[in-house]
Amino acid sequence: MLSEEQPISDIIKPRGFNVYLSTKGWQKTNSSFNDVAVYRNQGREIVVPIDKSLGDYDALLQSAINKLAEIENRPTRAVMESLMMPRSDIINFRLKDSSTKEGYISLSKGPSFLLSCQKALLASACSVEDPQKHYQKLSRSVAKSFLEECKFNTRSGSFVVNILCPLDAVEESVISEQAKLAKMAPEEPFTRTVTRTLMSAMADIQQFIDSGDDRFILNSSSSVSSNLCKAILGMCPDNESSSLEVSALDTAGAQIAPVAIIPQSCFKDLETIASKLTPSIGPSSRFITGLVTDLHGERTSEGKPAGDIEVSFQFNDEDIIKARVALTVEDYALALKAHSNGHYVSFIGTLKLGIRSHKISDVREFKDLQSG
Repeated sequence: MLSEEQPISDIIKPRGFNVYLSTKGWQKTNSSFNDVAVYRNQGREIVVPIDKSLGDYDALLQSAINKLAEIENRPTRAVMESLMMPRSDIINFRLKDSSTKEGYISLSKGPSFLLSCQKALLASACSVEDPQKHYQKLSRSVAKSFLEECKFNTRSGSFVVNILCPLDAVEESVISEQAKLAKMAPEEPFTRTVTRTLMSAMADIQQFIDSGDDRFILNSSSSVSSNLCKAILGMCPDNESSSLEVSALDTAGAQIAPVAIIPQSCFKDLETIASKLTPSIGPSSRFITGLVTDLHGERTSEGKPAGDIEVSFQFNDEDIIKARVALTVEDYALALKAHSNGHYVSFIGTLKLGIRSHKISDVREFKDLQSG
């Protein structure tokens, strides 16, 4: 909120000016003065003070605001409010489904949908920072710093997750040389590069769906990674007539890239792409600690339940994944009790990773860690 009593230097910051002008096509130019920043666009120039020790700092700042208001043909107050607003890209993940038309989603699907949105952004940020077709871990420090600055809310009209990605989420000084090469212009913020990378990958996926030709996705120039594919697969709608829509806007409401639409019927094709991009990893024996999240067993001829359960556990010190675990009658009884009481279980088993589902076999030493 603007206050008549507050000094303008307390309200408008040079960094906000820089972010705003860079998204409007202004280029920061070299200046012989260290206390001002000079921006040019189509023959016009705006000088923004950056050193608050200047005696006429507030007057220079007001002059820059007035000139921008004149160029944009907007009231000065409206321009000031724009400069105050955190300039951001807004990524929308929309699940168009008959069950979500009122804006609600089932409690069982909601958390995984939101986690998949997060992974899609993180995979795109990693593709900017260090392009690869498959990441063993999405753990690039700059990508994680970017994600920590993003915020989300939801809105109705099907289930929509809006993710606000501040354009100043990451300082220029910490990004890699590779990330700088990915920019369309030197002044483009890291966030905008991530947004473009995500939407470019979504366009490639859309083109594959339309043409059936996956060669350009598998090509190194495409920013589609196995991790992004898996994140999108995590948002798969349930009904055949449903679809996932991904769009990107700036805070002024302007579309950054065309909307990408993936019908539910095409997610199987995306699973094939994810499989091709993921290096083949054979089954491995490991010690697992996790929670029993579901029971799928059936009664044996002796009338006792046995069969599959679903366990949620941490994988590679990063992701929480779920896997189906085949159990004997004795172990299933322990799993049933642990599930009823919310206890953790531990066991040794052979994990076989899939694209959307995982399995654990050859289970031994199954224990309820909190029994007795």
